[in-house]
This record gives sequence, structure tokens and C-alpha cells, in this order.
Amino acid sequence: MANSTGSETSRRDIDRLVAFSDGVFAIAITLLVLSIQVPDLAQGSNLNQQLWQAIQDQNQEIFAYFLSFVVIGRYWLIHHRVFRLVVSADSTLFSLNLLLLSLIAFMPYATEVYGQYSGTTAAVTLYSLTVGLTGVVQAILLEHLNRKKLLSLKVRPDLLSIARPLAIFIPIVFLSAIPLSFFTDAAWLIWIIGLIVGQFLFANPFASFSDPYSDTPPVKRKIAIRRAAGAKKKSTPPKIKK
Repeated sequence: MANSTGSETSRRDIDRLVAFSDGVFAIAITLLVLSIQVPDLAQGSNLNQQLWQAIQDQNQEIFAYFLSFVVIGRYWLIHHRVFRLVVSADSTLFSLNLLLLSLIAFMPYATEVYGQYSGTTAAVTLYSLTVGLTGVVQAILLEHLNRKKLLSLKVRPDLLSIARPLAIFIPIVFLSAIPLSFFTDAAWLIWIIGLIVGQFLFANPFASFSDPYSDTPPVKRKIAIRRAAGAKKKSTPPKIKK
């Protein structure tokens, strides 16, 4: 009875943590677009041309918005899928999650700074540190879940080892843009290339729709079930008619 009560309390704690986290992610991803100001133009015969020019002048801010939308969206997707598998929580998990959320909440500010001053080393450094440290904290959180065995026992044992390379690769990509920004204004290219390369090189089961509970792919699992059913049918002795 006591174990059942403790399990219910832990589940409620995890549900509250997830609900709070989802709220922070949602607010952060919404604030991104608010950093892009609608052009304030005077009415005139060439208003259309002025508007197109004003939009072109905001190309870096628009780029920063979509980049951060992808980054925050991916971090949320991983967070969402990870905590579906968590069955127990400790104080360290709550602290790491709050640290992760503090960086997510800071990302709209870093995005706006980069959007307005993309040609400066300071803006690139601020943005790279924000995204890179977010990835580092998330990787530490995953390792903590594994080390303290806070995930469901039904989760496939190699799940974290599969996710680990990408969890480390993305922070390295963003942080590597800092030294590059001292030599070129196009350091942002390494972010785009890194995100694309990482997607194809490393599988992340936490950011996909694959089954985290089985070592066997769904198709092969269905075939195995059918074979097992067939073998069972064959092994059943035939009924003797009287």
C-alpha cells in the first residue's frame, strides 16, 4: 500500500514537472516571433517597394527566428519523449530540468540579439553559448536518468547509448562557431550544416517516433509474432474425433 502511494506521488510530481516544462517551452517559442517588429512605414506611392525593402532588411531576424524555432522545437520533442519514459524523480532531476528551462527561456533574448547584430562576434558567442549549453545540460540530464535508473525498466537498454552521440554533437557544433566568428561573418553556416549532418549521421530515438520499449523494429516484431503464433498452432496436437 505504501509503495503504491509513493508511486502515485512520484507520478504526480513528474506530471507537474512536465506541465511546467511544456509551459516554459511554449512561451519561449512564442516569444521568438515577438522579436520581429512589423515595419512602420509612411504611406506613399512606393509603399509596396518600401515594404519589400523593409522585409529584406529583416532577413537576419527572420533567419534567427526559424533557426531558434527548430532548435527549441527539437529540444522540446526530446524532453517530451524522455519524460514519457520517466517513472521516478529525485531532487537532482528537478534541478537539472530547471537549469534546462532557464536556458530555453533565455533563448528568445539571445535570438533577438543575434538577429539584430548577427555580424558581431559578441552576438554569435551569446547565441552559440545559449544553444550549446542547453544541449550540454540536456545531455547531463539524460545521463542522470540512466545512472539513477529513473526510466522505466521496460525501456530498451541501448536507448541512451543510441541518443548520446547526437546529444554531444549538437552542442559541439554550436560552440565551435565561437572561434569561427573571429574570422568570418558566416559562422552561422556551421549551425545549419551541423544540424543537417547530425540528423543524418546520428539516430536519436528520443526525437523520433520509434518504439522505445523494444530492441526489435515494429515490422520484424510483427513477423516474429506471426511466426510464433504459427509455430504454436502447429505444435497443438490435432483433436481426435470420436
